[in-house]
Amino acid sequence: MLRLLAAAGVVAALIAIQQARTPAATGTAVRLAVLPFENLPGDATQDYFSEGLTEEVTVQLQRLAPRQMTVLARLPEPTGEAGRDRLKQIGREVNVEYLVEGSIRRDAGQIRASAKLVRTRDHAYVWTREYDRQLTHVPALESDIARDIASQIRLAVGGVGGADAGRQV
Repeated sequence: MLRLLAAAGVVAALIAIQQARTPAATGTAVRLAVLPFENLPGDATQDYFSEGLTEEVTVQLQRLAPRQMTVLARLPEPTGEAGRDRLKQIGREVNVEYLVEGSIRRDAGQIRASAKLVRTRDHAYVWTREYDRQLTHVPALESDIARDIASQIRLAVGGVGGADAGRQV
């Protein structure tokens, strides 16, 4: 009986230590923002897909781990080479550790979405991935890609406190 109580005490202590390390307990939730996915062809008739994917990624990230990640509302897209150089500045201005950026390309019935997680302090790519899909049911396609992006980003930041555990590049 004493062994059982001792084992239960050890388990309770381990759980308490783990909970004390979580962002919710320490107030160190990872802060990130999703920049608008860039429509690379620049065809305004295709903006709906990049805007929809940006919105869906933002929603999926917030839904996935609301206590571990604070996801800011939409930010304006930095444009051109000078705009991309502003990533660190944007991170500082809105006080985020990470920015999610991406692009969309379309060719006939195919779509390629590229997503990147950038650490703002040093511009390092923490995670990148490309998604090649048939352009069919757009809302389902956006949801599918956004769910994977959100879960991969959660793994890349370690799910807790911004650690780079689970990093994929």
